[in-house]
Amino acid sequence: MVVYLADSYKTHLNVRANRCVRVPKRPKGLNDIMALSAHSCTKLPMSRQGQDTLRIGIVDVQARTGGVRTFIDKFAQALNKSGYIVRVLDISKTSLSTLNSFDILHFSNYFLGVHTWKLLFVKRPKKIITIHGWIKKEVWYAIKHDGLGLRAIIGGLLNLSLWKIFPLLFDAVSCPNEATAEESGLKNAKIIPNCIFPEDYQNILPIDVRLRPNELVFTTYISLSGLEERVIDKIIRVVNKVNQMLTQQSVVLLIFGRAPTGIDSASAKFMGFSRDFPSYLKGSDLLVLSYTTPGGLGYVTFEAGVLGIPVAKFTRRKDLEELVENQTGILAQTEEEMIKNLLEYALNVKYLKPKLGKALHEYIEKENSWNNITSIWSDLFYELTSEQK
Repeated sequence: MVVYLADSYKTHLNVRANRCVRVPKRPKGLNDIMALSAHSCTKLPMSRQGQDTLRIGIVDVQARTGGVRTFIDKFAQALNKSGYIVRVLDISKTSLSTLNSFDILHFSNYFLGVHTWKLLFVKRPKKIITIHGWIKKEVWYAIKHDGLGLRAIIGGLLNLSLWKIFPLLFDAVSCPNEATAEESGLKNAKIIPNCIFPEDYQNILPIDVRLRPNELVFTTYISLSGLEERVIDKIIRVVNKVNQMLTQQSVVLLIFGRAPTGIDSASAKFMGFSRDFPSYLKGSDLLVLSYTTPGGLGYVTFEAGVLGIPVAKFTRRKDLEELVENQTGILAQTEEEMIKNLLEYALNVKYLKPKLGKALHEYIEKENSWNNITSIWSDLFYELTSEQK
């Protein structure tokens, strides 16, 4: 039986402008999480006191960076803090008997590859899969550019072939936001946002790259889908135009992530992937998101929020955004609108930065705190495991 609880959670979230909202920093190392044992778990899950402590197996992915990697780290950390017995598993090295010893097995959409067959022999645990992104779009991008390698293409095609039968293989399907569920054709999937640990950012020190006192720093992060859409060209054009209109200030754009080729701009600096991204973000004045698909917030936005950095985002539909225009963020549907918004922001940065940054910080701490999100996972675990009793 597949458990879908999206409607009840949606009602819980619709406290602001009828929309869902949700991203964090990398926590403790994976080895620390895997080393946890039953002896380190001294309390039962908060939302189900009295329920037997569950054994949760989280199937790992090979990626060392990116949103799915961060999700697994944070997910394991949150479940452990809630009293569950947690292990992060390498599916290629985990026997069937070990897999069947868990109460819950959690998978991500980049999940098994050639080890898919093991799913057929995992009988005891309840199986949950989280669909993190728009797999169909990413598969076609990999095929078109071969930027991810043959192994990733084959794995992506395997996922794509299983796309419509996920509910047959798993007991529950979840997505971090409604936009991902809709894009993936999983309209009834359980919506469970990602979580954040604000305490992880308390000691982050800013890295300030300003060369002049009147220079503003905007930061962006290019994801795979953002690279495909070539939205970075648009962001650079916008920043260049804003610089032309400013007389007393200037803007430098720091571009992290997957750097496109063939772009040269005096306003932009390509930073690649950096473990110091949170420090650069904290030292900046604004995060400009590089994708236009409307929906929930990503991990990079969570980081900006807990660091008190406002967010600006292109979007096709403002009404589907979790960011609330001029309250928790800056939204624009066209380049002209974004130029106007960023120019106003630059001219009033001393007022708008603390105002928007504080509002986003408060929103994310309230809606995406690890204990709030873990309580929703606990409800799902209870729903699934109670069927076995």
